[in-house]
Amino acid sequence: MAAPPPIVRDICEHLLDELDSALPGLVVGFFLTGSAVLGDWRAGRSDIDFIGATARPACPEEAEQLRRVAAAASRGLGGQKIDGHWLADLSAPPPPGVDVAVALRTLALHGAAIRGAIPSDIWCDPGAVRAALLANLDDYWAPWLRAARRPLTSRGLAMLGGWAPAWGVLGLARIAYTLRTDDIASKAAAGRWAMAEFPGHWAAIGEALRLRAGGGAPVYPHPFARRREMLAAMDALLASCRGLR
Repeated sequence: MAAPPPIVRDICEHLLDELDSALPGLVVGFFLTGSAVLGDWRAGRSDIDFIGATARPACPEEAEQLRRVAAAASRGLGGQKIDGHWLADLSAPPPPGVDVAVALRTLALHGAAIRGAIPSDIWCDPGAVRAALLANLDDYWAPWLRAARRPLTSRGLAMLGGWAPAWGVLGLARIAYTLRTDDIASKAAAGRWAMAEFPGHWAAIGEALRLRAGGGAPVYPHPFARRREMLAAMDALLASCRGLR
């Protein structure tokens, strides 16, 4: 676990003050997941991801209030996104979805507590996490990549910029890393791992890391050449993930 940046702790403490005022006694635990505990959080660009523990299952009105308070805190912080899941029992299988499964796995392996102690019996089923990631390949990433290959679609055009290539390459690298190791890595760490594991796409993955970091000299002289190599890297990562079913 990387120590969360002090500003992230300050933001979370502010959010908890607001939650306690709106919903006294409901929030009994607040734990960081995501880039803030994986050593890859960047002010102004990264979300603050969390798992929140409630004293009891939140009723619909309380769940909406939890959402509204977090959204208001985000607006008050200049749009800093604060994104998470509220659960009453962290040892029980979570609701369906890849995000909450990965968040709980991250919490079990790398999480940091802002309020309360991280439970020792967090739900942590590597097989279920793998199944959720493989489903995510079919439900999200395969259609995303098909759209990215079509040059005259919005996503195809976005592949000529910086955000879409970095999102696609590093997002698939994270899934490949977890399917191979059962661990969770940040986008940057997964990209560095993928450079060694996929040497034929070393340059494209390195360029994705450069785009995410926002500095350095471009690897490719033209965006069309970069788009072609990025798509090839994504194809290789997707095929490798599917081979691990």
